[in-house]
Amino acid sequence: MEPIPTSHAPEHDRQGAPWTIAVIDDKQLTRSCLIHSLVSAAPAFSALGYASLADWHQSEEGYGPCIVLFCVTGQKATEAVVGLDLDFVAQHCGDVRVIVVSDIEDPRLVVAALGKGARGYIGMSSSLDVALAAIRLVAAGGIFVPASGLLPSKSRAGFSGEESQDEGVSRQAAFTPKQLAVIQRLRQGESNKIIAYKLNMEECTVKVHIRNIMQKIRARNRTEIAYMTNDLFDGDAH
Repeated sequence: MEPIPTSHAPEHDRQGAPWTIAVIDDKQLTRSCLIHSLVSAAPAFSALGYASLADWHQSEEGYGPCIVLFCVTGQKATEAVVGLDLDFVAQHCGDVRVIVVSDIEDPRLVVAALGKGARGYIGMSSSLDVALAAIRLVAAGGIFVPASGLLPSKSRAGFSGEESQDEGVSRQAAFTPKQLAVIQRLRQGESNKIIAYKLNMEECTVKVHIRNIMQKIRARNRTEIAYMTNDLFDGDAH
């Protein structure tokens, strides 16, 4: 474990409790480099390093509001391995939000990780600024989906059960302006109540829009909506 002391108060969750970043990586050098880079760029965060999920789980510091950066690389970056580890976190850990960090940026692994409860997926080709943006979004309650993990149009069509459209046809045309506005807010991890307030509509209306959006793209939940609509907002800071 490598505790990194900071002179600034760490960022807090909505209840005022401090967030801690737990970096889990079995490679000591990359683990230490990631911790120092994060804290140097954002001194408001505190960070701890562990060689494994088991080490983190057994530590006294591993609880309370926590964002886990779970690093999986090489042959360990498979749907089966990542799924088992995320199941462990879901079963044994409390107020924890997991972001998977990997050198494998296969869209299938991204979908599998998000489907198992990960709140984000950061490819190692990403910049430090992107990693920090992902951490802050997850801390705020959002879900970070990497632009680098987008499915090609054919694969995305297969995932949603729809045929791919001609390149000249905008996918945004399939949605009403209100639906697009709801999708944008949903992608920020906002609740139906917050979306209704910001868009000046009833909460029941938001639920209807979300249900219609899910039917259009054959999404099963809010996470899949966020993933499957990534290409609608190329200007988003992901």
